[in-house]
Amino acid sequence: MDPAHFITAARVFEKRPDAPAMVLGRALKLYEVELSSVDLAVEEKLPPADRAVLQLAQALGAVTAADVRAYLGLGPELSPHIVARLTKIGLLRASSIAPRVTSARQVEHVQIDCEPGLSLTEAGAEALAAGARVIIRQRSLRLLMSADPLVVVSVLSRPMHARARGDLPLPPTEVPKPLQALDAVLRASRQARFEALGLDDTLTDIPGGERIEGRLLGCSLGAPYEVRLASENLEAWLLIAVHTAPMDPLTPRLHTAISRRGETELRPLVHIHPFAALPSWLHGLRDVDKILHDAGMRLLAPAALPPFPVLADGTQLLELLGPGDEPAPVWRALPDPGDGFLARVHLRGIPTSTEAAHDALFTFLSRRPNALRTGLARALAITWEKLCSFWSWSDAAPPDITTVHERLWAQPALRGVLCAGRLERDLVAPYLAEVRHD
Repeated sequence: MDPAHFITAARVFEKRPDAPAMVLGRALKLYEVELSSVDLAVEEKLPPADRAVLQLAQALGAVTAADVRAYLGLGPELSPHIVARLTKIGLLRASSIAPRVTSARQVEHVQIDCEPGLSLTEAGAEALAAGARVIIRQRSLRLLMSADPLVVVSVLSRPMHARARGDLPLPPTEVPKPLQALDAVLRASRQARFEALGLDDTLTDIPGGERIEGRLLGCSLGAPYEVRLASENLEAWLLIAVHTAPMDPLTPRLHTAISRRGETELRPLVHIHPFAALPSWLHGLRDVDKILHDAGMRLLAPAALPPFPVLADGTQLLELLGPGDEPAPVWRALPDPGDGFLARVHLRGIPTSTEAAHDALFTFLSRRPNALRTGLARALAITWEKLCSFWSWSDAAPPDITTVHERLWAQPALRGVLCAGRLERDLVAPYLAEVRHD
């Protein structure tokens, strides 16, 4: 699995206004599951003949094949066939009452029996009102799945990679336990299926499932399915965005999501309890303190809130202040946190000393040549104020302007803007002030 794919997906979380404290990721072991037949409830427009029979049943209270032939003229063969089919799909049912006597003119003279007929079911009344009926269709289905956690990653639109390569299905003893009872899970109630698998009535929320029409009812009764190891070209990550609160332990504001290779759009997995997905080494803010310490970083205070303030100096401090011309929190990878996870943590660099703070100041001033062009003193005051605000410092003093000028003058690339700033201060500004006074 390519860690670059984890970083790409994690950045979706990192760019949000409510950025988390940490993003964890674990590559999933994937399986290609081929279901030979699933039942889908599909809504289709009522054929005119079916609508006419249902309307007749509604008008008469109950209907027989003879009534259909007599009043609709559908013939001796078609009439019983339509009545039988509507009964089979649950739109008509046997009734204990006989059809009402009516003075309506018969299209075809037929001896009307007084035997009990068939009346509309609730589904039949709904179909008549909507002008559509629900039928059950069977089709094969190919899924890309993870067993830990149990989740459908995508619906495969083409013949499965593993099958195309000629890979044999896994023997029953090697099929992961969560996938061994997949047919039972799919045929469970809507609530039970969602809690176990995250699948709702339709597959439209699953990548590739938007082309599958109908409401999923589950595996067809007795239909077999095969499980194969997925191709290495297929990849998915389980991502956990960890948010924290002022108190230990971690709050339940975790966001578990699936990211497919090559796609940065994340799909929330609301059926998975976030705490169940957390690795064993992360339970609270004190764990974060230990993790950062093991990575060679020291928190300003135990159980501090994110972006975690990390004490640093020199090059490390500059890295933790970001590459821009103003200080900003950064994201850094944690080295091999364990349990197969990769992790990125939100950090904020804090100087270990006044000297380290001054060194950072010189660097940020050198990144703002346009500010230096308007005057060193003003640029110094603004930049130092921003740094102190970022560090939550209130009483630290910047270096004197002579020292700042010497440090910046040592960089040949800045000498031109420093001269321009001196010109602005000594000549341009006094001249403009004199002109305005006159």
